[in-house]
Amino acid sequence: MKHRIAGCIALAAALAAPAWGQAPETPKLRVSTIPIAGMVPLYTANKLGYFKNEGLEVSIEFAAGGAQSLPLVVQGTLQLSNGPIVSVALANQQGFDLRLLGPTLDDKRAVPGQTASLVRSDAAIRSVADLKGKRIGVNTINSVNWMYDRAFLRKHGLDPAQVTYVEIPFPSMVDALLRGSVDAVNVPQPFHRIAVNTGKARVLGYPFVEVQPGLHIAAYGGSAKWLDANPNTVKAFTRAMRRSVQHLRANPEEAKNLIAEFTKSKRELVEQVPIDDWSTELSVADVAATLKVMQQEGILKKPLDARSLIHEVGR
Repeated sequence: MKHRIAGCIALAAALAAPAWGQAPETPKLRVSTIPIAGMVPLYTANKLGYFKNEGLEVSIEFAAGGAQSLPLVVQGTLQLSNGPIVSVALANQQGFDLRLLGPTLDDKRAVPGQTASLVRSDAAIRSVADLKGKRIGVNTINSVNWMYDRAFLRKHGLDPAQVTYVEIPFPSMVDALLRGSVDAVNVPQPFHRIAVNTGKARVLGYPFVEVQPGLHIAAYGGSAKWLDANPNTVKAFTRAMRRSVQHLRANPEEAKNLIAEFTKSKRELVEQVPIDDWSTELSVADVAATLKVMQQEGILKKPLDARSLIHEVGR
């Protein structure tokens, strides 16, 4: 009888263990993200039990952007955060040892892009040059959207110093634009497509596509010390996220239902939005291209090695 009981306990333990073997060192994770369509793989992995299958319990928290949440990763309040390459590079420039993990949210390689510069339909603004002296909404200063918006203006011959940037969370951007609080916004899916479909806003341009087609917009960031100390946890998180991306790619209609839930958008409006692109591994060349734009914009004061920013699990 004792042997039978022991055998049952061992079997129960085996069934409860992560499907891939070694248990995570830190099974409970706090992960920050932003409620946009491109970040739906995190929500999907949680809702469909992919994290649970890996022995993880993930608490999802929201922030305006990586520039706001990455300091909490440094402090240890969060284990991982939505991590735009721009924000992680800036943190490293300031002496914080952060690394990138996949999967990444990628922009499209041709218009229409994942993120658009929008103005009101009735505005006199007809070209990027007309933004001179205007107010532009971005999620956070020093964010990936802010930097590529600056590069977008410069590409069209406008000095970014001639505009004023205003911080507005993505879900509130279109309302702020239509109220006249700002003259333009740099806003991602699904918000920019939904806004355009109302007829009250129009696209001035697609900053990411025009500056760096197909770029890694964001991945996930963690402290190098924590990532190195938790190899099983990192691998489990990455496996669950890759599985989530594969599921979303294979099930576009379900993906749109999940996007509607995650972003709190109407399903019929999300139907009009194309599914985002994701990469399960980070491209060293693409990260290097982003670092180059940062140097051109004067945001990165000294060169950084792209490969050194990517944790070995994310390569």
